[in-house]
This record gives sequence, structure tokens and C-alpha cells, in this order.
Amino acid sequence: MIRIVLTCVLVLNQVIGYSQTETLTPETIKQLSDEQKRMFEMFSNGDTETFLEITGDDYLAINADGTYMNKTQSVELIPKFKGSTYDILEQTDRIYGNVAISTGRAKFYLSSILVADVYFNQTWIYRDNRWQFIFWQGSMTGAPKSYLIYVTLIGTLLLGGLIVVVGRRFRRKK
Repeated sequence: MIRIVLTCVLVLNQVIGYSQTETLTPETIKQLSDEQKRMFEMFSNGDTETFLEITGDDYLAINADGTYMNKTQSVELIPKFKGSTYDILEQTDRIYGNVAISTGRAKFYLSSILVADVYFNQTWIYRDNRWQFIFWQGSMTGAPKSYLIYVTLIGTLLLGGLIVVVGRRFRRKK
């Protein structure tokens, strides 16, 4: 029994000690900010090489559309973001030992059209002397307001087309 307790204490000590091994300097924390900017730029550029470089092997994502992806699955999606732009509306970083959790809100655009307005969580870990991006979770804040404009415009065009077609058929019958 004493061996089991001692083993548990040693394992728990290793787990707690691992997450607290790094004392992060202001320079290291600044590097986090730089890597976060690099991450958002990487998506806008569709840059899979940078994605592979900055993510940890244990990377996971739960996207705003409900998809769940690991690193291998995510790398296939990166090129689809090429040409997009983003605007970070708010972001707060909290640091726990060598782990940083960032929460915020971002808007994503394609050709200046708002395609997503999301609240996000991202997790970074400082290991192997660098920050590694290991988790992304996004939740839509609701449909972008521009969608209502597009739906109204398309509906109006369809209704106008229907009126023209019905009007022509009605005139032919007379």
C-alpha cells in the first residue's frame, strides 16, 4: 500500500513539475504574441509549412462549424483559407506555468465579405524552447449581418424573376 501511495505521489509530482518547469521571461511571453500573429497570418496565406512548424504533434481543433480535427486533418484545410483576412476584436492571454490560454473574438473575411465572426480559445505550450500551438476552438457569434442582406437580395431577385415569368405566361394566354 505504501508503494502505491509513493508511486502516486511521484507521478503526481512529475506531472505538476512538468507543467511548471519553465519560468517564462518577458521576452518569452513576447514571443507568444509574435507566434499568435504568425498563426493568424499563416491561415490568411494558406501556408501549410508554417502550420506544421508552429503546431505541436498533439494539435487539435474544434472549429466554428463543429468539425473536430487533429494536426494531419487540419493541414489539409489550411490552403482553403488563402486570401482571407482577419480582424482580432479582442484577445486576452492567461499564462499558467508553460501553458498559455488565449480567448478572444475575431472576424474573418473573404474578398472583404464577412464569412465568420467567432469567439475563440487557443492554447499554446512552451516546450522544446519554443511556443507550440496545440489547440483551437471557435464558436460562431451568430450569422454575419451581411448574410441577411444577401438572402434579401437573392430573394428579391427570385421574386422579381417569378413575377416576370408569370406575367409573360399570363399575357400569352390572352
